Amino acid sequence: HHAVAWRTLHLRPADILELKHDGATLTLDWRDSETTRHATLRLQRACYSDVSGKTRRGQAAVALLVARLGQQLPSPAAPARASQPFQYQWQFSRHDSDSDDIGCMLILLALPALAVSGLLAVSLNTVLHRTGIPGSMLITTTVLLLALCSIMLGLNHLWLRHDSRPAPTLRLERDGVHYQNDRDTLHIPWVTIVAVETEQHVQEDGNWRCAVHLYWQPHAKAAALRHRRINTSRPTEPQGDSRDITRHIAQLVRAHSPNFGKARDLPVSSR
Repeated sequence: HHAVAWRTLHLRPADILELKHDGATLTLDWRDSETTRHATLRLQRACYSDVSGKTRRGQAAVALLVARLGQQLPSPAAPARASQPFQYQWQFSRHDSDSDDIGCMLILLALPALAVSGLLAVSLNTVLHRTGIPGSMLITTTVLLLALCSIMLGLNHLWLRHDSRPAPTLRLERDGVHYQNDRDTLHIPWVTIVAVETEQHVQEDGNWRCAVHLYWQPHAKAAALRHRRINTSRPTEPQGDSRDITRHIAQLVRAHSPNFGKARDLPVSSR
């Protein structure tokens, strides 16, 4: 039950088609007669108390609600054929524009810092010279060198922090497809995958731009498919032709997805 002002929404678990949450925000699709409806509930003030008296609020309460309702949702159909134990893994380099962006940012940070350091050094030398303090040039040079060292150390730290991000990694394992990059982690069980597509076209610089598009149905009553594009343009481990690797990945996904081709007429979720 959820009451919003004058409206009360009553849903049976059997009517829920899809349920997920992002923090304390709950989104769900459900069947109302012959119509599929969608709602987004912001439950930052939600409160739940269990039998032990422990109280959960906000995100923790919503996560518990989703977990309990999820147990009552139907799971995808059982595999039609068993997958052989296997594991494949590929790593891909990040896009060139990422390094270009961080390089431009470092330059933009370095130039003002150098200008300010130079201005401060000149001002310091002038003040020391006017006051008649001996060794003004040596003091100014020392301060300037320390400032330059600090700037270089700071820029080096930013570059190393950028370069230490995990490389995009795609793994095919017995329990499904695993993909990880520096932004998120994705796991798609084999039984939920219904389609895979490849993207291959040549760019102006002569290099090939490749990607694998995965489509999956989160559960048997989901009203829409999920979609994820995985960039396979620049394989680093193992190295090889990106087109061959892209085709190989698609072939493996097709071969080990027992529900491949089913529910393909469902719309693709934009969320």
